[in-house]
Amino acid sequence: MNCFVCDQPLINNPTTNQYLTYTCPECGMYFQEQGLTLDEEQARYELHNNIPDPAYVGMFEKILTTIGPYIHGEVLDFGSGQYNVLAQLLESRYSVTSYDLFFHPIVLSTYDTVIAIEVVEHFKDPLSEWQKLTSLLNPGAHLIVQTRFVEEPFISWWYQRDPTHRVFYTKKGLERLAQKLGLTVTFSNNHSIMVLTRGM
Repeated sequence: MNCFVCDQPLINNPTTNQYLTYTCPECGMYFQEQGLTLDEEQARYELHNNIPDPAYVGMFEKILTTIGPYIHGEVLDFGSGQYNVLAQLLESRYSVTSYDLFFHPIVLSTYDTVIAIEVVEHFKDPLSEWQKLTSLLNPGAHLIVQTRFVEEPFISWWYQRDPTHRVFYTKKGLERLAQKLGLTVTFSNNHSIMVLTRGM
């Protein structure tokens, strides 16, 4: 098993959870094997507390204060979840399309801004799914990704305990991935957000 970014053989990192966990010696990203079926995964998502209450909406509003300058044109909320909270916050200013594999499985086009909040850590086949994200970008478009960058010690990091989380990104790994996909890193907050841009 090789890293989908660096193509280096992964190192087995035993943890206390029930899943096999690997890390890339080159970029430091972690990969977690787990065997949920799609039905089991959807059932897990339905248990998430994603009802648009003030706390959940506030989380999105906080993210928007950071990514707002990079949103333009036709917007896709990729992995929108059940309630389309991001679309509701943006619809007065932008034309927003919501897509979710389980809750809003629509036919996709290309967009000027693609936003993936708490999505890319769930990818089962990460390289092909990142390639799909890239294919949705118009020339000059921004791909805005929010996911928790790896924290050490990994073994006690709460984020890796979710059985639907499979890929755990480092800033270095995302930068290398951007290069591999032909994208430019436009912004990073060095913690959880990165903006990648497709050339004109």
